Amino acid sequence: MSQEQSAGAGQDVVRGLVGYRVEATDGHVGKVDRHTAGVDERHIVVDTGVWVFGTEVMLPASVITRVDHAAHTVWVAMSKADVKQAYRDETAGYYGSGG
Repeated sequence: MSQEQSAGAGQDVVRGLVGYRVEATDGHVGKVDRHTAGVDERHIVVDTGVWVFGTEVMLPASVITRVDHAAHTVWVAMSKADVKQAYRDETAGYYGSGG
C-alpha cells in the first residue's frame, strides 16, 4: 500500500488521521482532532488553533484530496477562508451558554 494516496470521496480515509497536519489550498490550517462517523456522512474535526481563535471546525471527508501517511498530512480542497467559515463543532467545548 502506498504511503500517499488520493482520497477522492474520502469516506473510508478519515479513520486513523487523528493528529495529522491539515493543509488547505493556501497553507496550514490546523490538525485533525477527531472524526465522526454518522449513518450518511463522515467528517473530520480540525483544531484550527489560534488563527481562528482556538476553534474546532467540522469538514466533510469529501473535501480531502490527498493523504500522506509518512508525513502525517491531509490536504483539503478548501482555502483558509473556507475552513474559517466551516461548521464550528459545538461539542468541542469552546462555546459558552451564549453560543
